[in-house]
Amino acid sequence: MGNYIHGVHYTKAQKFNDIDVEKLIKNEINTLFLKLDTNNTGYISEDKFIEALNAASQGKQSKEESKEYFNALDSNEDNKISKDEYKQFMLKYLKKELIENDDNMEDLKEQLHELDIEGDGNLQPTVI
Repeated sequence: MGNYIHGVHYTKAQKFNDIDVEKLIKNEINTLFLKLDTNNTGYISEDKFIEALNAASQGKQSKEESKEYFNALDSNEDNKISKDEYKQFMLKYLKKELIENDDNMEDLKEQLHELDIEGDGNLQPTVI
């Protein structure tokens, strides 16, 4: 995932500022935007956005909640989400998710290490 120096500890934020990861994230964001911009206008209308969010949540998201998300993405308040607005919002969101997932993995590794009584990388049946 990039060029890291062996033995040097990097913070989680530093790991995910890696250009390769950012490029992958941007490609995914672009793909998602194109799925929402069905008319190829370069914008996502409020109606399209709310419709997509409703479908993704299987109807569990209220229209008011969807409108709040729309407003959060529509930073220039022109009642449409541009590709740049979408990218900026999603880049922050996905980076945050990656860092949180890394935190969860680190916590799980610590818990498993604590349960590894013999220190051999295996859990004993009595521990489980």
